[in-house]
Amino acid sequence: MAEQDCTGAVVAFADAQALGDLRAEALAISAKIGGNPYSDYILKHGKRPDRAEAAAIGRLIGQQVRASDGTLQPRRTKAERQAAKEAREGKKQRYRKWDHIARLRSAILQLAQNEDDPGPMINEIATSERAEIGANLRKSIDWLTRFMNEWRRHGEQEESNVSKNSHSVARSLFKFEEGRRQPDNDP
Repeated sequence: MAEQDCTGAVVAFADAQALGDLRAEALAISAKIGGNPYSDYILKHGKRPDRAEAAAIGRLIGQQVRASDGTLQPRRTKAERQAAKEAREGKKQRYRKWDHIARLRSAILQLAQNEDDPGPMINEIATSERAEIGANLRKSIDWLTRFMNEWRRHGEQEESNVSKNSHSVARSLFKFEEGRRQPDNDP
């Protein structure tokens, strides 16, 4: 159902499209953003402009418009396509970083809740989980160590009781030999 104002004109753009009424779509565009060459063309001619006309109208109003063949005109230039690609890549990289931060926060908050000595827990870990833990523990400790070093380098760490060599203690907690974890007795 189309939304109408007090004069009966269609003002909801999506509803006008759903009805498939080109005139209603043009009225909706005019109501939403005001009259422009594109909506004026549709209202005057009762059809969308051809590609060349749509390209000229699009350049005039500074945005792409739909031509009678369904394409958006004017076509994007190589520079515009490159800029759009770079914007998508930048967005993808930001989301990747946010995912890393979410996993980091979750891991730190979860580990901070552990209070018991880890020694007795090792025997409680199911055999099926040992391989997964063994495969990921070294990589996780290495990444957390790199993060901790960067955190310190940026001066964000406020806890003064953390020793400068705590990263080497974390790295030497366990040795991996033939897929099994052994306590490291080296200082």
